[in-house]
Amino acid sequence: MAARAGIQYLIDEVRRLSGAGTAEYSVGTVSYFTDDQIQRILDSRRVRLARHEIEYEPERSAGGGTVVYKHARIGYGWLEDTSAGGTTADCMLTDSTGSIIGTANYTLSAVDGFITFKNDQHGSVRYFTGWAHNPYKAAVDVLTAWLGELSRQPDFQTDNMRVWRSQMTARLQQQIDMLKEMGGLAPALQVTYVDRSDIQPSEWPTETPKTTRIPT
Repeated sequence: MAARAGIQYLIDEVRRLSGAGTAEYSVGTVSYFTDDQIQRILDSRRVRLARHEIEYEPERSAGGGTVVYKHARIGYGWLEDTSAGGTTADCMLTDSTGSIIGTANYTLSAVDGFITFKNDQHGSVRYFTGWAHNPYKAAVDVLTAWLGELSRQPDFQTDNMRVWRSQMTARLQQQIDMLKEMGGLAPALQVTYVDRSDIQPSEWPTETPKTTRIPT
């Protein structure tokens, strides 16, 4: 099945982050990772925004005149793109009465959730309804499945070939750790340096470090 319209750029981002192709390994007769498989992973991690009020960036018109409202932020990125049409539950912009605002009236940057309206909105309330995805979490899911498959396969060597799958698993684990930090799944380790205020440095034993590292 082909990927849903408006989500292809997210699938491409997951491939960029994970380095996964369409036939990295097979389980039975099924090869991984097709676009449809990555789409399902993305959908399992997505967040629903229902009539989520956008936030304007008020500006002065040319010459410092009246305040105009032509730019706004949704507050979420990696959105299901309005290139799909902007009239479905996957992604749409509505006014206070629930009427859908056509995509000819605005441009959405789906990556960061920034909206540029064609005309001044005069501060009128606008709502976004759609899906926000997390390609970092999806890439971690892809790599974790890939890592699990490789870990079940042994290293081997023949007269003219040597295959060390353990090196590949180590590389995938490094990618997973990096993506967890990038995606906010695992905070970066912080180190605090603490000195003993009740002991003079001259009284410290020579074999004891003068600074203790305490991870927080």
